[in-house]
Amino acid sequence: MGQEPQFSHSGDTVSGRLDNQPRKRVVWDLTINLGHVISFTMGLIAVVGIYYSLDSRVSRQEYMIPIEAKARAEKDANVQSSLTALSTDLKDVKTVVDKVSRAIEVQAAVNEAKEKRK
Repeated sequence: MGQEPQFSHSGDTVSGRLDNQPRKRVVWDLTINLGHVISFTMGLIAVVGIYYSLDSRVSRQEYMIPIEAKARAEKDANVQSSLTALSTDLKDVKTVVDKVSRAIEVQAAVNEAKEKRK
């Protein structure tokens, strides 16, 4: 039959490399090319853009807080004055209802007195 491949026993038993294959190593290329510079610059621009975008949003919120608080205070004052006006109107309505009720009672008493006379 054919010849069996020989495996190296030099500590590289996991990969199952053959003895006749050269050992491959990772070689780091330390040169910086245009692609690296562009990638770094775009990343830096993105970080700066995000920072300013968030900063403008926070600034806008800080600017709007007093304006919204003033508007809310004005609405609360309007609601309070409306409630006061409704309260006085309700008192007036109660007074009118009481007067009408008394007038009806008086009229009923007068009608009873007239019927007794008959």
